Amino acid sequence: MDRNRALRGVLLLTLSSAALRGIGMVYRIVLSERIGLEGMGLYELILTVYGLFSMLACAGLTITVSRLCAEGRERAAVRAACLYAAALGTVLCAGLYGSAEFLAGALLGDARAARALKWIAPSLPLMGMSAALRGAFLARGDLLRPTLAQLAEQVVRVGLVLALLFRCDVTDLSQACAVILFGATFAEGVSLLLCALLYRRVRSAGAAEAALPWGALLRGVLPIWLGALLQCGMQTAENLLIPPLLQRGALSASQALAQYGLLSGMVLPILLFPAAFPAAVGTLLLPEMARERARGREERKRALTRKALGAALGLSLLCAGCFLLFGEKLMLLLYGSESAGGLLLLLTPLLPLLSLESVADALLKGLGKQGATLALETLDALLRVLAILLLLPRLGMLGYVLVLYGSAVLCALTRLRLLFAAVGLERRALLLLLREPLTLLRRRA
Repeated sequence: MDRNRALRGVLLLTLSSAALRGIGMVYRIVLSERIGLEGMGLYELILTVYGLFSMLACAGLTITVSRLCAEGRERAAVRAACLYAAALGTVLCAGLYGSAEFLAGALLGDARAARALKWIAPSLPLMGMSAALRGAFLARGDLLRPTLAQLAEQVVRVGLVLALLFRCDVTDLSQACAVILFGATFAEGVSLLLCALLYRRVRSAGAAEAALPWGALLRGVLPIWLGALLQCGMQTAENLLIPPLLQRGALSASQALAQYGLLSGMVLPILLFPAAFPAAVGTLLLPEMARERARGREERKRALTRKALGAALGLSLLCAGCFLLFGEKLMLLLYGSESAGGLLLLLTPLLPLLSLESVADALLKGLGKQGATLALETLDALLRVLAILLLLPRLGMLGYVLVLYGSAVLCALTRLRLLFAAVGLERRALLLLLREPLTLLRRRA
């Protein structure tokens, strides 16, 4: 890959990811002031169920469409993928809408979530078709257009939701969450419309192929879909367990929901905000590692691995230092909450581990190690659920913090060990990673 093009790609992905995370962070700050900690907890529970359905609507589409387009079957691949996404999304929409009361009462334990689940259901076919169109853009190396669509979606969602919350007479949390999820559905429609208009301007000329590549599409999507279903199902179970298990530790339902909202809706978005750069590096290097693997250039793979991990580790340590110094003041400024600041300080040492895990996971997928990473994710999810069942009733939120630390250490070390074995690096190379960002700094100087 051309170095200037690579730098432009990293810069674009980093800036767009930072912008999206920044808008989302400000959005959550305003939401927390409008609906309170209990409302944020209910909103996060709704997103847990919605996350499972949205993953089912989108899993594997972008990657598979990108590969089929690169093989010269662009228009047929996009048509087939959009039809697949529309059909599957409609089925999922009907399932979520019809089971909203059951899911809210039996699964979430809060009937107030039912109305919001119904409002978000129509977004499922929309987001699936958007994912298919993004695959066509990525096959062309076009990162700008899908980024613009995502930014437009975020701006529309935030603007519409805040306008409705502050201008309308929202009297309870059920109404508030329904308004928030309605805004998300409307924004998905805007994103799909924009993606379709942008794709129409750049799509391949000529007639579409008569035969749609259904077999190739399904062979590409289904393994990823099944793996994501397993992983997301375990993550959903984990998130749904937290509030009721906190209640067993002598907390009321309202207090448990408030603590869950504090962690998931306030602290974690701030902690994960610096992950924009590692995520951009991993996204860009995934196809690059796949190309080097096909060429058999072992030394090049090792160099890419050292540079990517070193850069991610150096930046994450810098951000962790800033959080340790200014985290409490930052959370007090953003949320007016001392408890949020204390929880951020407690979780800050996780940041380097999470950054290394993110980049290592992307590099492993570029090396064709999807099966191994899926096995690690499944093992981690099972261990997390077991640990949550054991620790939360006894230790409360401290127990969940211990689970997060154990999971981060396990995921980072296992992925790094697998990555080092795949590219032929010795384990002691982990101790030398900090040399990479220092070398880059010296070169800039």
